Amino acid sequence: MGPYIILICLILGAIGAWSIGGMLSKNDTSKKEPPQLSKFEQKLKASVQKTKEEVRIQREELQQLREKIAREKAERERQKEEEKRRKKEEKQAKNK
Repeated sequence: MGPYIILICLILGAIGAWSIGGMLSKNDTSKKEPPQLSKFEQKLKASVQKTKEEVRIQREELQQLREKIAREKAERERQKEEEKRRKKEEKQAKNK
């Protein structure tokens, strides 16, 4: 029975050493260089950046357009109020 226990311990020790060695080799990434992008990946990355830039520009243009519309609307409202005030003054002047 004794030799079987020793054999089992040796097998378990070997499995443990093998798993620890595997973990150490996976963690040793300092020697590896970062993977190079393929031409397709580089083109894809450039395309994505270009699209993002176009979207950013379009958003800025949209924001400027919204601000312009808001200013024009405020100006129209001011003109309407001015027209109402002027008509009211004319009406009061007629009634005097």
